Amino acid sequence: MNRALVRLIVVLAGWAPGLTPLAGQTTPYVPYLDPAYGDLDVLVARGLVRDVLLGHAPHSRAAFTRFVEEANRRVTGGVPPLDRRSADALERLTERFASDDLDARLLRPRDANVEMSAASSPIRDLRSGADGSIDGDLAPLLQRNQGRELVDGLTWAAEGAADVDGGLVAGSVRSRMWFDVPRGPAGAGADVTLVEAYARTVIGPLGLDLGRNHVALGFGQDGGPLLSHNARGLDMVRLATDRPLRLPGPLRVLGLWEVSALVANMGHERDIPGSALTIFRLGGGPSRHVEFGFTYLNHQGGDGSPDASLRERLHDIFLFWSDGGVLSISDKVVGADLRVAVSPLRTELYVNVLTTDDRGRFSQPAGGLWEDAIWLAGARALGLGPDGGYDARVEWRHAGARAHTHHQFTSGLTLDRRVIGDALGPNATGVQLSVDRTAPSSIVSVTGAWERYSGDDFAWSLIPGGGPWDYDWYLVADNPDEIRKRLTIDWTGGLRPETLATSVRLGYEHVTRYAYGSGNRSNFIAQLRVGYTW
Repeated sequence: MNRALVRLIVVLAGWAPGLTPLAGQTTPYVPYLDPAYGDLDVLVARGLVRDVLLGHAPHSRAAFTRFVEEANRRVTGGVPPLDRRSADALERLTERFASDDLDARLLRPRDANVEMSAASSPIRDLRSGADGSIDGDLAPLLQRNQGRELVDGLTWAAEGAADVDGGLVAGSVRSRMWFDVPRGPAGAGADVTLVEAYARTVIGPLGLDLGRNHVALGFGQDGGPLLSHNARGLDMVRLATDRPLRLPGPLRVLGLWEVSALVANMGHERDIPGSALTIFRLGGGPSRHVEFGFTYLNHQGGDGSPDASLRERLHDIFLFWSDGGVLSISDKVVGADLRVAVSPLRTELYVNVLTTDDRGRFSQPAGGLWEDAIWLAGARALGLGPDGGYDARVEWRHAGARAHTHHQFTSGLTLDRRVIGDALGPNATGVQLSVDRTAPSSIVSVTGAWERYSGDDFAWSLIPGGGPWDYDWYLVADNPDEIRKRLTIDWTGGLRPETLATSVRLGYEHVTRYAYGSGNRSNFIAQLRVGYTW
């Protein structure tokens, strides 16, 4: 074993007894799209919740109970009077995540809903200007919903979730069945799927998860450029800190820390079926004003991938390479993210970046930091207005020509034909602005987006006069671009638990040079959902 790794294990083993916390309670996760996360963001911006890192989701029900207890302690401790929005957020979370709700029960229903959508929004293939098309689809009005199937036509669906809580082991099952009638010659269809199905346990500071679930990394509105809520959940084994840790002794000044590792199966609807995804993340918060994260991804294996022994695969994953060689059996991605909070203004700035190649330690910026990279930068302000009821966010995105695929994995970072990270897809740039209005029992959100999907073609070739590793990207064809302008309005009423909740979504999109051709088109969606939350 690598000597440096041995030393690290010994050091961590010596620290382990001093790490806090030393105990955890096993509870199911709160789904990532739950409105509770919006309420949590407000309390964090207000300074009522500080024992949290926001770049790694989802959080468990026990974690939300801790957030509620922390916020209530600060309120009773004499913080300035809360505005209406902060008070409502704390009240809603207190109703849902009171400590007595953590009592172990074998089975409890969580929510159920029915929905209907009518859409005119055809799905087209994702195109990479470097490698042709990857195994991915683009239809913004029908996606960005954790892999739920909506068709270009009519879709009826029913969905329900129940938590399983046996004390030491907890989990959740969420199933969805739907019936659809697509536009065009395709016939009607029906199917049933598991949106989530996992079990987990917490031992000391670590939680172990097994099954299908959604994980988001980063600070974007839809998650980060590596894992977002565009695709369905990963079928995975995941080991992660159940809550942020503080190092012992004088090292406590370094603030909060989180670590996680997962291994996931990437499914069979791809050119190399059954490939495996390994993701490691380290997150930290030296203060409540600064949070950062580092992520490393390794994608390898599957039917038709290069042969390698277990030893070679482990060497490749952990970057040991002590055998003196660099193995070409995987796609590797490294990422970093940073969030800076300006608390007096209830505003935060954030940036997320990943790259599939460092191009000679980033000596060729057009490669590693642009055509092989994805950038997501944004700013948001929470609790604006006299009653704190308005939130605003703006984001800019860029995805290079080969940021989603590398080496033999031409299907790229996709799962069942959806990008697992930022839904923009390759060779594209976008800007998005959203404004939310939150009332005591409802939310209205208005989002506008402008996106350009480049039709240009790039080639990766040797730099004239360069060495054997001096390659860079070159534009070989300046083709027409596809432009999408989109407006969506979402209204959700009935935010309180044990009430009937209704949501309506209306969306319109104008596409210039659809599919890089000469024609324009207009897309729309109308969606109605009625549900109940326990």
